[in-house]
Amino acid sequence: MRRIQDLYATLRTVPDSLPARFDLADALLRSNRPKEALQTLNEATDEQKRTQGFAVAYNWALIGLGDGRAARKAVDTALAASKSPQLLLQDGLLKYASRDFAGAHGSTLDADRSRDSGARAGGPRVEHCRDRARPWRQREDDRDVSLQHQGKIEPQERVGSRAIRDELDRAALSANFGKA
Repeated sequence: MRRIQDLYATLRTVPDSLPARFDLADALLRSNRPKEALQTLNEATDEQKRTQGFAVAYNWALIGLGDGRAARKAVDTALAASKSPQLLLQDGLLKYASRDFAGAHGSTLDADRSRDSGARAGGPRVEHCRDRARPWRQREDDRDVSLQHQGKIEPQERVGSRAIRDELDRAALSANFGKA
């Protein structure tokens, strides 16, 4: 809470500080306040809003808010301009949320390859987004177990979807998000 107050004070003193704005948005997302994070980002200058770092931060705020449609549109727009690791990870997360597991796997592999080749993207860290997806995982696990008991899917099918989820987790943990 103290960090958030300090960052608000910094922005009052230096309203054009994009790093402080990113840090504040990140802190607000981590404290489960995505609306405030969006508001903080919306107060950036027009010039700042045209940066890749801003697009990445704004997309994470939309994802944190749970606005999948707006996030999908924003990620697609940003991906047209750049294939940064964070944008690819956001793409994978949104594909995963819409149950496009093969697409999610491909995007996270691309993100990992981009990261390995030295590409970096600015913006807030996103461990909280992966943690927020945990309830989806639990519901999916419950559904898979139920379908398996009903004989509608084989255990191997469940293992395949788990492998994709594990790949998403590995990509989220291994990618360089924001600050070194």
